[in-house]
Amino acid sequence: MARAGKGKISEMDKKYFREIFNLHAKDEKIDYAALCRIFEMVDFKPNEKQEAEFKSMFAKKDLLGFNDFLQIFSLKSNNQYNEIDVKNAFRLLSKEYERPGFIKLDRVKDILGEMGLQDVEILQLTNQLNSLCDEHGMFNFEEFVKSAF
Repeated sequence: MARAGKGKISEMDKKYFREIFNLHAKDEKIDYAALCRIFEMVDFKPNEKQEAEFKSMFAKKDLLGFNDFLQIFSLKSNNQYNEIDVKNAFRLLSKEYERPGFIKLDRVKDILGEMGLQDVEILQLTNQLNSLCDEHGMFNFEEFVKSAF
């Protein structure tokens, strides 16, 4: 399993984010309205704290470049995630698949590895998800998150 530095976005994810960014960028920049369209496109619903943070970013400068955009999606070291935060993260990742609300367990394991977790930690965190997987190795993250909160 390839590992990236803690909190870093993988090259594959950067490519995915670049494609989304370019759909809405004008002269390599986006405004707040474009950011909101991107969120809508990927079914990401920011919570109140996130919304305030995004607005403050645009209060400092009217347009954001790709690196600023990536910072929005970088994982922050915050241990206080709520149900909306977790669902939003899964929703963003589930866009890689044709089944809304489902994600491959292997993808979750890859992401945890990219975040710097050791194989044993990944196994501990994902072990309970094995029983939720269908024959394609996918699980319904909406149901999982609902049961976890």
